[in-house]
Amino acid sequence: MMETVPSGTILNGHYRIQRVLGSGGFGHVYLAIDLRTNQQYALKEYFVTGSSGQAQLQHEARVLSQLHHPNLPAFQEAFDERGHYFVVLSYIEGSDLTDRIRVARQRNEIIPLPQIMRWILSICDAVQFLHNQQPVVIHRDIKPDNIRIMPNGTAILVDLGNAKATADGARTLFFIRHQGTPGYAPQEQYPGGTGTDTRSDIYAIGGTLYFALTAHEPP
Repeated sequence: MMETVPSGTILNGHYRIQRVLGSGGFGHVYLAIDLRTNQQYALKEYFVTGSSGQAQLQHEARVLSQLHHPNLPAFQEAFDERGHYFVVLSYIEGSDLTDRIRVARQRNEIIPLPQIMRWILSICDAVQFLHNQQPVVIHRDIKPDNIRIMPNGTAILVDLGNAKATADGARTLFFIRHQGTPGYAPQEQYPGGTGTDTRSDIYAIGGTLYFALTAHEPP
């Protein structure tokens, strides 16, 4: 895996890296501050090679830039620096759905069913919005870890960097090779499968609802 960008590094002339938020097979995610506005953003760094890889990521960034929904993070920009590609999204404060459910369980508390359903239905609305785009946008990694609950109770579907735009009616191939998360990703998303389509996201929502209601990972 590639090394992380050190804290304090200035990227694109105005994003100062604060800390690493997470890492995966695709690269790293950082918390950064825009020195022009003092606003925080999530910077997702991808490890790609070759001109075709850069061109594909630029295409995906153009698709993401057109997505505006109250339950999705706002796309800011994308840029290439020192051979690495970065996508900038709004930073969503709060805790993820996994933490919300597990903390409640540890405290022997019950999150009211209407509250859980409001969160899940708002995510369904965001996913329907993605699937209604032309071309269709498939998230490909819906799970409790990727649903953040803001302090005001709004549920936000994050990690759009794994999303894939497809030709109308087509299944996805793997460009950013992402196999999803066991229990939430359908079989077709794994190597040797037929590729993802909108049903893959619906399957993942079902797994997410299962976890939210039971506090157990899907079987």
